[in-house]
Amino acid sequence: MDADSIRELLERTAFVELTPTVLERARAPFPVGIRTLDALHLASVAYLHALRQPVRLASYNKRMLAAARSLDIPAFEPD
Repeated sequence: MDADSIRELLERTAFVELTPTVLERARAPFPVGIRTLDALHLASVAYLHALRQPVRLASYNKRMLAAARSLDIPAFEPD
């Protein structure tokens, strides 16, 4: 990705509060073993997805991508 593409992506990025609901989901088991920070990220995306927000998980991490897809969360691996 070039600098302009990265800036455009960051402009579409939002912060998600780690509410008790998000934290509870992060503490629960995932279909694929993931790390603690990955669980927080995936729980946040799952929360937004459950609210029918247009969201996709972007990651280079194969486990994160597999976990997202197993939860029917749209995901992609950037080039």
